[in-house]
Amino acid sequence: DETSESRATDGEAPVPADAPGPPAVESSDSADVRRPEAPTQPPTPSASTADPNAKTAAELALYLPDGELALSQARDVMKHGKRAEKARLVSLLLTYAGWDEIWAVADETEVRKLFPHLDLPDRLAAAWARHLKI
Repeated sequence: DETSESRATDGEAPVPADAPGPPAVESSDSADVRRPEAPTQPPTPSASTADPNAKTAAELALYLPDGELALSQARDVMKHGKRAEKARLVSLLLTYAGWDEIWAVADETEVRKLFPHLDLPDRLAAAWARHLKI
């Protein structure tokens, strides 16, 4: 007969009711269990799971005050445009575009060559001149 004061188990001495449960037993197998390592890079999405609206490098756009300009169009201006068109584009890039966007369209040599023709605010022109060592 079990009372609230003690618990009896088969063939064992009574255990007080407020006694903690049995101690945790560590299995010798638990030391050998290894967790799988996390991948170092995220998996590349397959064609079936890729974003159908994702743009290719040629379709990426630059967002400038004059409007949206495809990266491929900007590169075309830098390759085939007149000096005034190139200077206008580089002025906009150096003023409004991000670092990666600038260098995706223009290279430092071209920017240095166009620098005297750029329309930049004085402080920005001074900062770019320092960076380009002009």
